Amino acid sequence: MKDDRTTRLELITDCALYGGASLVWYGNILFRRLPNATYGESQAIYWAALAVFGAVGLAAALKRECRLWVFLRWLILAYAIYTVCAYAQTYGRILVAAAVICLAVSCAYGLWLRLRMAGGRRRRRHPYIRRWLSASSSVFAVGALAVMVLLGTSRIFGDNLIRASEQKMEVGDVAGMMESSADTLVRLKEETWRGLSTVEKLNVLQTVASIQAVQLGLPNEIRVGASNLEEHILGNYSDDTYMIAIDLDHLENGSARDVLNTCFHELYHSYEHRAAEAYRDASTELKTLVLYRRAAEYAWELDCYENAKENPERYIAQRCEVDSRAYADGAADEYFRFIDEYAPEYE
Repeated sequence: MKDDRTTRLELITDCALYGGASLVWYGNILFRRLPNATYGESQAIYWAALAVFGAVGLAAALKRECRLWVFLRWLILAYAIYTVCAYAQTYGRILVAAAVICLAVSCAYGLWLRLRMAGGRRRRRHPYIRRWLSASSSVFAVGALAVMVLLGTSRIFGDNLIRASEQKMEVGDVAGMMESSADTLVRLKEETWRGLSTVEKLNVLQTVASIQAVQLGLPNEIRVGASNLEEHILGNYSDDTYMIAIDLDHLENGSARDVLNTCFHELYHSYEHRAAEAYRDASTELKTLVLYRRAAEYAWELDCYENAKENPERYIAQRCEVDSRAYADGAADEYFRFIDEYAPEYE
């Protein structure tokens, strides 16, 4: 017969391993600030929920013959509650659909169980209620886990949690592309922007990025998406995948101009990478040309990039950052002038 103390120790060890692994997975992929809360407050709520549900789950597991699933069920429910609170605006329909499906399965099982137990000798209500509640919590835990895996899949296999829809645009002169996309660009008007869904906002930014990529003469296609970035980081650009990532909170709650400015800022980094490549590929004789002087600065800074978190002052002063901010301000002004000119035709 197995020593009960050994079984309990194994359970506690397994709970610690699964709890730690889930913290790393959720923290790196799905954790985000709660609405109307600071990043620090969100972390405090997150840790408190996990501590409470984890403690209750461990106690229940020890009481129920050291069953690991009992602990995991409580732990998953803690993540589920946080996910619903954090992503209600972003994935409201998916969350509601999942809840309806789980509720339907739970009710169906409850009806089946009631009919099954009604025919037996035991007619007490308590055993039925306990079994139904236990099964229902398992159903909701499985459903919540499936939703979280679904939401995190794109982040696991890509750079962004959400991506803009695929768009096909005819490449031409920038003025013509803007005019042909005017019905999309006017959605940057603040009163319209606030009513757009997360994906709709990304689609507008994707249109803008495609137009500006042509304006900058970029040979690579730019893709736009949204993700949970580190605190105080509004956007970033990956030259490995040509992907722009906009912070999800910034995208959903920021003004149209601020988000557009962030998109242009990150887009210009792609131009800087191409300029640096052109400088590196140029012959030694041509590298002395005036037109390569700015590109030479970009090449050096991109090789020795100063991170904003590690050295804020040097980060701000870098030529690649100064030029990206200037470009973003000018490009945003141009788009809003265009919107003011063409908006009446599309209202």
